[in-house]
Amino acid sequence: MSEPAFAEVLAEALNARGVSAGEAARLLAVNRSTVYRWLEGVAPSPQHFARLADLPYLLGICLLYTSPSP
Repeated sequence: MSEPAFAEVLAEALNARGVSAGEAARLLAVNRSTVYRWLEGVAPSPQHFARLADLPYLLGICLLYTSPSP
């Protein structure tokens, strides 16, 4: 069974906590359009990795995500 894509994990986490893309953007200090791109399947850029690492803490959840194998 394959691992879920980052967009799926992110959408599920936000939905589970009732957090909108706009609210997630505010929490992560990124543009709302950035969060929408992630939700559409665009991979986060390396500059956003540190901010995304804080997301589980900010939402009070545990996220398990591994990047796909090449």
